Amino acid sequence: MLVSTNASHDRIPRGIRDPIENVSKRKLFDKQLKEFHEELTVLPDGRPVIKNSSQSTKIRPVFDASAREKGKPSLNQCLFTGPNLIELLPDVLDRFRMFMIGLSADIEKAFLQIGIAPDDRDYLCFFYPSNEREIHRQSRVVFGVTSSPFILSASIEHLLDRAPHDFADVVQKLRPSFYVDNCLISVNNVIEEKHFIETAQKVMSRTCFNLRGWESNFPCEYMCKSSGVTRVLGMLWELDNDSLMCSINFKTLTCETRVIKRLILSLVQQMFDPIDASKKAYAACIFVRPVYLDGVKVTLVWAKSRVAPLKTLSILCLELMACCIGARLANSVHNALDLTDMKITF
Repeated sequence: MLVSTNASHDRIPRGIRDPIENVSKRKLFDKQLKEFHEELTVLPDGRPVIKNSSQSTKIRPVFDASAREKGKPSLNQCLFTGPNLIELLPDVLDRFRMFMIGLSADIEKAFLQIGIAPDDRDYLCFFYPSNEREIHRQSRVVFGVTSSPFILSASIEHLLDRAPHDFADVVQKLRPSFYVDNCLISVNNVIEEKHFIETAQKVMSRTCFNLRGWESNFPCEYMCKSSGVTRVLGMLWELDNDSLMCSINFKTLTCETRVIKRLILSLVQQMFDPIDASKKAYAACIFVRPVYLDGVKVTLVWAKSRVAPLKTLSILCLELMACCIGARLANSVHNALDLTDMKITF
């Protein structure tokens, strides 16, 4: 898949965290995930129901989560949120761009497919707008609570762990393809495309998750859209020429319009100025370089930039810092694509 090089991915905090910190976060997530799976029940109709045995668990869903007493944190601030979703986004996009045919779908009313055990619904009380004397209780996971994405992700993983062995090939592709309720995947050819859609729908429907709204850069009978422009995780996907783009957004400035125009023109001009090194910032880029029978093609995959520290540093030191984020970024891309024999040149 083609990536437009006129877009910046710097808004995504990816590839610069110490790998040791990532391991620590993964251990914490795995511990919470194990506890969650021990309390998850699946009803005969396939609907997952969460029930918490501990009164102090960090994943208990709450409705009025933003309410807090003076000097004390809100319930939302005490909940386990799971991995930072923004940090997962680049890996999902890497795999989405890996093969010739991209596929996009989402789970219909995903959070509402997960039930709350009756004993736990008191944590989801609310007043009905027309009569505040009547207190109602939510019976499904509530969108907007900080723990809800984690609960959905854990429910999907629980489902995939228990999928029939006959679906193993598709389950392996599904595992890393979800970003909340969005499913992004890429396949090699039309036969694989059709097989994946049919099997993925069978797997997900076993737990009341309906994968719908399929879109692709290559048409088939299951597609809702295979031409024009659509949105994929905040970016624009041009289906006809198979390119992803994200617009460059300038932060809101409180000054006169003519000053903003001059500033934008200056920034645009700087984009084309040759720069060897700068004391103001440092950066790293990742390119993929496939070799074909008829030649070589080089495509920008990711770029990461950082503003230099306030303390003045030498150009050599800033270049070493760029090497550091470059190495971490390369490691992140390598792990996301799972290509063990891929040659890396720094």
